[in-house]
Amino acid sequence: MNNTTNEVVFTKEFKKLYNENGILVYEGETFKDCAFGKGTSYYADGTVSQEGEFDVKGFVKGKEYYPNGQLRFSGSYEVNHAYGPNYPVEGAFYSPNGDLIFEGQFKHRIGGVGWRTVMEPAEWRKTEPARPHVPTVRFDDLRPDDEKENLTPLTWEEYRQYIRDYVMDHWGREELHETVEKYLDANEEYMESDYQLYLEGKSMGYPYNVGWCMMMEFDPKEWER
Repeated sequence: MNNTTNEVVFTKEFKKLYNENGILVYEGETFKDCAFGKGTSYYADGTVSQEGEFDVKGFVKGKEYYPNGQLRFSGSYEVNHAYGPNYPVEGAFYSPNGDLIFEGQFKHRIGGVGWRTVMEPAEWRKTEPARPHVPTVRFDDLRPDDEKENLTPLTWEEYRQYIRDYVMDHWGREELHETVEKYLDANEEYMESDYQLYLEGKSMGYPYNVGWCMMMEFDPKEWER
């Protein structure tokens, strides 16, 4: 499990967080009024939803429960650096009746924008409860304010190179170099639009946020046809 706070120490506060209707949704460690650290989230009726550790985008380690109070999952999630929520990577998964369904490492399908869908165990998606909305920390929240102010935006060519390098690091296959270049050229207009969002600070501070994520589902064999 990636820990986004290994090298930086943040000042956390113990707080109770409520939704717009005044219902308690979380209590525990927070950073900038968001769940961050050890804590517990709650369903509207006060039943525990998740308890353990919270990081960027939410829950990352501990236990999850069904609305009926039955343990659903005990294990760890991975912080999703692409689009979409964090996703379970390893642990024990139970049915609403308390039967052990699966234990071990989870398998995923990566969508076109980096969204991870659990494929094994297959029952995971079928039993996913509607969890309470808990304010969560974003990656950009962890940057020091002076660092944000002093950041020099990437040029257009640097932006393209950043995406190119990140994609190749992910795939790790030399034969994809030419394919990646074709992809970038074919999506020039889209890339320019995403680059403008990056310059305006609307791309979460990560220049590869959209462009790179699209590569995740890209099949080079299909592209060459």
